[in-house]
Amino acid sequence: VQSQLPSQIENLSLPDTTYNEIAKKGQGVTHLARQALASYLAITPDSGLTPEHKIYIEDFLRKNARSQLSQETLKVGENINFSTVDIEKAIESSKKLRKEDIENLSQYVKRTNIK
Repeated sequence: VQSQLPSQIENLSLPDTTYNEIAKKGQGVTHLARQALASYLAITPDSGLTPEHKIYIEDFLRKNARSQLSQETLKVGENINFSTVDIEKAIESSKKLRKEDIENLSQYVKRTNIK
């Protein structure tokens, strides 16, 4: 017997949680965006995300987080907040990428340890 879920349940999202990531030596905004995404996905897994999608998402988050910086570069101990809403927007946006965009992002996957 297959049950039908109401559409409200299918579209559930986390409350607007903020992932507060603190920079360590050698980390930049992209590293912190990657950590926030990993934390989000630990709670809300999405098996449809490829490494290329994750590259796109962290870049999306990095660009949005730039406004939180006091200067161009991130200092050790400086923190950046990534909201659930922004992470979900980035995920949804990544799922709309064209095949060509995904192929282009694959060159960056090779440079990271994203899985």
